Amino acid sequence: MRPAIISLIGYPAAGKLTVARELEKIAAANGHRLVVVDNHHVNNVIFSVIRIGGHGVVPPGVWDHVRKVRNGVMGAIEELSPRGWSFVFTNVLIDAPADRRFVKRLRDLASQRRSRFVIVRLECSVPELQRRIVRRDRQARMKWLDPNGVRRLAETVPLLSVDSALRLDTTRTTAKANAALIWRALNARPAGTRRT
Repeated sequence: MRPAIISLIGYPAAGKLTVARELEKIAAANGHRLVVVDNHHVNNVIFSVIRIGGHGVVPPGVWDHVRKVRNGVMGAIEELSPRGWSFVFTNVLIDAPADRRFVKRLRDLASQRRSRFVIVRLECSVPELQRRIVRRDRQARMKWLDPNGVRRLAETVPLLSVDSALRLDTTRTTAKANAALIWRALNARPAGTRRT
């Protein structure tokens, strides 16, 4: 497989990290190094040193500090990571300037590393988001736990829309099945190419 930068986009509890971990396993089984860069790997560096609850109340200025950590991670990938490695980022990205800039940064990172760039939009029904968001394992990772909040978010704030995104519904399909679909897409030849 050609190295790739993959962006998994979805609302909280859509299954981004679970799918990313399954994709990591598939890559490893095929002899490829794929690193999961979960949004909470980045966020929790900051969340762990401040007072933050599970109901979505983030003190002013927190996201500025989170962006600095994320920029540090991106810089390390640019400057230090082996070129053959792939990375899968998991984020809630909405149609806002900061999130569009982040996608551009990922696209530029992929170009600089001569990697494929793939965006996958994970969609999930609101009732299923509400059911999943209160799971105990989410609390341990400082994730959002508010079922009414995730409903309001999903009903009023659109996810970032990217025409080329692969769209997968995680409501009833397993993370393993969705990861297999992404792996297949990563290994598909671009249109207009042929075997030599």
